[in-house]
Amino acid sequence: MYKNRTCSMNDLQDALLKLSHCLYMHYQQKVIILIDEYDVPLQSAYINGYYDEMVDFLRNQPFHQP
Repeated sequence: MYKNRTCSMNDLQDALLKLSHCLYMHYQQKVIILIDEYDVPLQSAYINGYYDEMVDFLRNQPFHQP
């Protein structure tokens, strides 16, 4: 979706926040969302010219705690 610019980075952030909230509400405990093979979207972002945006997106999640 983002590759084709049919949604914004804010839309993607909101989707992850909503997913984490729904999982929290269902399980009644904090959740961790693991993104398997995240190197594939990063490689695609690099090839298609939005690598820096993708890295910023992954690093700047409001729930990300290094």
